[in-house]
Amino acid sequence: MTGEAYDHLMAVIVLGAIFISAVFIVPSLSYVNLLYLEQQQMQNVALSVMKTILFDEGYPANWGSMHGLSQFNPSDVKRFGLSLLSEPSLYVLDPDKVQRLAYNPMGNFSYSQMRDLLGLSGYEFNIVLRPQFDVDADVTISPGKDSISFNVNVSRYGGQPIPNAIV
Repeated sequence: MTGEAYDHLMAVIVLGAIFISAVFIVPSLSYVNLLYLEQQQMQNVALSVMKTILFDEGYPANWGSMHGLSQFNPSDVKRFGLSLLSEPSLYVLDPDKVQRLAYNPMGNFSYSQMRDLLGLSGYEFNIVLRPQFDVDADVTISPGKDSISFNVNVSRYGGQPIPNAIV
C-alpha cells in the first residue's frame, strides 16, 4: 500500500516537472527562435534595399536629371535607384539623383516617397552620404607671385592618414 503511494507521488512529481517545463522553458525557446527569425528577416530586407539603391538606375533611368519640358516630379518616378546610367562599374551613384535627396529648388524626394518606392512600409531607414576621403589643401602664394607652395593632406574620416595618396 505504501508502494502505491510512492508511485502516485512520483507520478505527480514527474507530471509537475513536465508542466513547469512546458509553461516556462518551451515559450522561452520559441521566443529565441522568433527573435532570430526577425533579425534574419531585417537583414534580408536591408540587403535587398541596399542592392536596389546602389545597383538599380530606377525608372525612368534619368529621373534625377529631368528638366526642360519634362520637369522633375517625384510622382513620375516608378522605381527608386541611385546608380549612374550606363556606368559599367559598381557603386557609382548619379550625382543628379543624389541631389534630389536633399532640398533642391528644382524638386526633391520626401522621406515617405522614398520609403514607399523601396517597399519599406513597416520599416524606417536612414541614408548618410559622405565622401570616402577627407582632402585638406593648403595653398600659399607668396606676395611677389614668384612661388606657390601647397600642402595636401588626405585622410579617412576617422582621421587615419592615407600615405602616398595621388591627388
